[in-house]
Amino acid sequence: MTKLSEYVKTAEAARILGISRNTLRAWAEAGKIPVRRNPANRYRLFLRRDLERFLAQVARKSKSRSRASEEIQPTADRGTEAVHLGPAEITCLSKD
Repeated sequence: MTKLSEYVKTAEAARILGISRNTLRAWAEAGKIPVRRNPANRYRLFLRRDLERFLAQVARKSKSRSRASEEIQPTADRGTEAVHLGPAEITCLSKD
């Protein structure tokens, strides 16, 4: 049985993930992060291990995107360059 100490409330979970509480609520509602409700007061509760698993999954995706973007080489004759945008490491190719 899972102990109550293994759960965190919304504010603490958002701090662990480095996101706002509203973003966490939206992701939980969308099913991106598992959420439970306290039956007594209906507060959202997040298991620490679910948050750790989510962070590991995001890190793996980010690492694979980073490797894929490293494979894109600038092509001088076509005038293209790789531009990295934000923490999601989205790569965009633009033509000069």
